[in-house]
Amino acid sequence: MKIDSISIKGKVAAFEISEKIFYSDINNKLVGHVLYSQIANSKPRLAKTKQRNQIIGSTAKIHAQKVLETQDMQVKKHHYLLVVVWHTVLKEKFIK
Repeated sequence: MKIDSISIKGKVAAFEISEKIFYSDINNKLVGHVLYSQIANSKPRLAKTKQRNQIIGSTAKIHAQKVLETQDMQVKKHHYLLVVVWHTVLKEKFIK
């Protein structure tokens, strides 16, 4: 199969192409993979992280480093202290 092409300068050139290219079976998976990769590579990457000097406002942490004691922790601690005191009182009572 002969195909004519025109160059930028306006010259016409003919070249031969095999007909197998146009009449062969299409590999849909291959075409899809090529299109997917071409589209993905053409997208500009816009996500950027800011440097410390680019942040407006405070750069301090929003929350405390250590977790504050919850009410459950305080109850457990109080219960533990009561048990320790109770045992020491019992020991003093029965050891004498």
